[in-house]
Amino acid sequence: MKRRFSVKSSLDVYPPSEDTWFLTEFLVNFLSRFKVNTKQKRVICEIGVGSGYIIIYLSLNFSHLRFYGTDISPIALSLSKENFRDWIPTGNYYLCCSPYLNCFNPQKFFPDIIYFNPPYVSTSYEEYNQTNSVITKSWAGGPSGVIPISLYLDELTRFEFKLAFFLTSSLNENNIVLTREEFNIKEVAKKKIESEQLIIYQVTPRV
Repeated sequence: MKRRFSVKSSLDVYPPSEDTWFLTEFLVNFLSRFKVNTKQKRVICEIGVGSGYIIIYLSLNFSHLRFYGTDISPIALSLSKENFRDWIPTGNYYLCCSPYLNCFNPQKFFPDIIYFNPPYVSTSYEEYNQTNSVITKSWAGGPSGVIPISLYLDELTRFEFKLAFFLTSSLNENNIVLTREEFNIKEVAKKKIESEQLIIYQVTPRV
């Protein structure tokens, strides 16, 4: 994995942190083994691009892939576009401002891989539902810590995809989402950070 680098930041956008770097490292290792048909670009989609760090890192390592990204925050989209202009001059990406995958048509969009570093910090409902703080919405996961992950899985049911991933904390009530009948969900990576463990789960459609 290449060295970390700096991207432009904003007080209203979640900055690259330990969870960002952990998910990035996992995806780099995974994509290094992912079989690619060079005649057709694989489609990789990130939910909640934030500053754009992960897509930039992946694009620098896997130029043969086609990247899509969404974010509910116009501020985050503006920042990520600015960072993309600095780091991805080829323009090999598409961004849209929307929650989850709402801006894509399930009849036309067939991503190979979808990943999500969600707001996963356990918070009160009041914090989770705050509408006057953009940055709070980037980390607040509600009392269980997994409300955004549950909504993400709801969204995945509308799309045809090969693999999806999400990150969560060992401090959360993860069984709420791990028992979803529509998917096979398994742990694929774990990293201890202070008093918690960050966990990455792989999601595949149940056939």
